[in-house]
Amino acid sequence: MQTIEAPKRVEDKSEFDLDWDDKHVVPPVVYPDLAFLFSQLEEFTIRKVDARVGEEILDVGCGRATDAMQLAERSGKCFGIEPSHNMIMHAVGQINQNGTHVVLLRGIGEHLPIRDDSFDKVVCKGALDHFASPSKAVEEMARVVKPEGKV
Repeated sequence: MQTIEAPKRVEDKSEFDLDWDDKHVVPPVVYPDLAFLFSQLEEFTIRKVDARVGEEILDVGCGRATDAMQLAERSGKCFGIEPSHNMIMHAVGQINQNGTHVVLLRGIGEHLPIRDDSFDKVVCKGALDHFASPSKAVEEMARVVKPEGKV
């Protein structure tokens, strides 16, 4: 497992939630109906992304990297970008347990520290509401996906 500290591309990050931790919103007991809902959302996401061997996939706002790990199992390599140090640490723990090849970057969706046309597919699930500018984040996702790729 690799972790890369991405270069900072913006001067003032005070408006971004760099200390986000989902432990404040995940209930201590996850009841079966909620667990079912989350599992269906996860399965739907993985199915829609349709990761294939050899593809490089970027998960923007990857959180604990749950989707990134599943995508890496199918494609061979997935990158996750996440602004919150807390969530990166949760992701590192899960990736180490799982043994999947996921490269983690620390950065924000509105300013992806990635070259144009780098990824076959880009996914962002459950993170748009955390961005200061969701439309800028979507523009950035479109910028880093290859011309024949999919966001």
